[in-house]
Order: sequence, then C-alpha cells, then structure tokens
Amino acid sequence: MDSTIRIVLLGDSLILKSMKNLVEHDERFGRVQSILREADLVFAECENPLTTKGVPAEKIITVRGDPSIVNDLKMLGYDAVTLANNHAMDYGWEGLSETMDTLRENGIKYVGAGKNLDEAWSPLVIQQKGIRIGFVAFSNTLAMGFAAGPRRPGVAPIHVTTLYENQLLWMLEEPGSPPVIKTEASDEDRELLKKSLKRAKEQCDFLIAVPHWGRGSQEEVLEYQKLLGHDMVENGVDLIYGMHAHVVHPVEIYKRVPIIYCMNNFIFHAPSEWVDLIGREAFEYFLEPESFIVRATLTERKLSRVEFIPIKHDRGGNPYLASKELGDSMINRLAKISSDFSAKIEKREGIAELVLT
Repeated sequence: MDSTIRIVLLGDSLILKSMKNLVEHDERFGRVQSILREADLVFAECENPLTTKGVPAEKIITVRGDPSIVNDLKMLGYDAVTLANNHAMDYGWEGLSETMDTLRENGIKYVGAGKNLDEAWSPLVIQQKGIRIGFVAFSNTLAMGFAAGPRRPGVAPIHVTTLYENQLLWMLEEPGSPPVIKTEASDEDRELLKKSLKRAKEQCDFLIAVPHWGRGSQEEVLEYQKLLGHDMVENGVDLIYGMHAHVVHPVEIYKRVPIIYCMNNFIFHAPSEWVDLIGREAFEYFLEPESFIVRATLTERKLSRVEFIPIKHDRGGNPYLASKELGDSMINRLAKISSDFSAKIEKREGIAELVLT
C-alpha cells in the first residue's frame, strides 16, 4: 500500500460567487484545479460565513456568502476548512451556526470554531491511507465578541496585546518619531493552545497548526507570531500553516519544523462595497495578487517535501498559475525573505521547494 500522502494547503478563501463556469470551462483555471484533484487531502480556509441568517456585527467590514456556495467548495475539492478567522462571526452565532451545519451536511469538515471554548479548540483528525492527520486552528485576529468562551460560541482565540513604547529622548530630538510597537500573546490563551496540541498529539500521527494571525497587508512577521510559532513547535506540531495577512510572508525552519507564516489568498472575491470603501487603486495595493499553493508530502508518517506553487489572481480574485517569468521572480523573493528565518528555498522546474534540514 502506498503510504505517501499529498496535502494541499490553500490560503484565505473568500468565495462569494459560483466557480462552476471556471471549473468546467476555463482551461487555465483547470491547471490549478488539477493540483487540488491530485492531492489526497485539500485543506483551506472559509473566510466568510455561509449564511442568510443573523445581523451584521458592529465592525468595520462584514461579509457573508449564500449557503449554496458550499457546492463550489465541494466542486473545488475542499475536504476540510478552518473557521478560525476575523469574519466567522460577522453575522453572529446564527451565521456561524448555519455555516457549520451547512459544511457538516455537505461532508466538509471544519476546525477552529464551536458552540463553546472546548469545542472551538477541539482538534480535527482526518485519516488518509491509515495515517491520522491532525489540525488545530485558532485566530489572533479577534473582533469584539468573536472569541469563544466556556459558555459562549465563537472561534478558538489567542488574544494579543499591542504595546506602544515612546522613546522620550529620541522624540525630543526627532519630534513626530513613531513609537516602538510590541505585541504579546496572552499567557492564559497560550496554555489553552498547549492543551489543545497535547490532545491532538494523542489522536494523530502528524499534526498541522493553522493560525489566523499577523497584520493585514503588512510584510512584517510580528513579535508574537514568532513566539507562538516556536511555542507550537516545542509542543509537538509538525507543520505550521498561517493565514490572514493577504501578502506573502517568509518561511521559517525552527528545530527542523517549517513555519509557513502566510502564503496569501487562494480565492478572494472582494465585495464591491469593500472596494468602494477605500477605492480600487488602494484596494489592489491592499491585496497582493501573487500567492502560493503549498503542497506538503508525507512519507512513512514524516514530512518529506514542502513545495510552493506560484499563482496570480485576476482582478476578480480567481487564481491562475503564474507565468514562468513571474513565477521565477516570486520564488526568488520568497527565498530571499525566508533566508533570514533559517529557511533555504530552491527553485525546481517552476516550483519552489523548501530544503528540509
């Protein structure tokens, strides 16, 4: 029996319109689709609730998709998704609950949210070829009321405190200088993460952590992300795949474990009101069009290969394989920004591959 497993990991997926025409008639999109079809397991994010229920939360941006969009997730080949993000509760518990029911009824597994804190932190375990692959998902991007509690529904949370330090002597000499910004993850929530990882390790052979973290449209990996990433490795995670920033972030190797901070979006159907809010030019700057599909290969229960396949979005937010010239440029940039994080990335036939050491 072949024990090799290919897992495709996809970035933020905001799907608001049917993918049927692309899937059935667009040859260029078909090349992307074939990557998903060849995988043994496809894991993605469901950025928007799938609901017609609830009322908009009091926040800057809210979004939802019709529950029928689940048919497009199935068409694309999604096996499982994380719901731990900053839009899952955009339409309250009613919206999240309908989303969970819709996914469950259509055979798509989910992780990172629930009717209470324990359920939100519960790991997802999927068996493929006799190997148990575990997922733990959480969000650091938490709008008011989104975090699950002991008796409150929501997403698995790790709260982050932002500190602003003023360098007084420097600001006297250079008025208007910005403060030093520091970020710290909650110690209490870090303990919840450790307990969830321990529970997951007892149930699986290979464990993937999926944080929704970072700062949108910023290339910097924040202080708390590095700490949490190392925490997760110290507690038995075999691979970390992050989301949220809407740009490509570095890859780190820490104690032989890959930390993929963010590879940008997979599909992103931005609502017109978002574009109207900040203007088309600013919005296109906010959403970097270059992304990567990540393909992780397991051999004999161990990570044997991690590949990064370059894609580029059209103006509608749909992904296509990048041209050779663009793909080479993207790979070179990924290798450069990852070199400071102890990660070596090599280019092989138009695909980037992480050197596992």
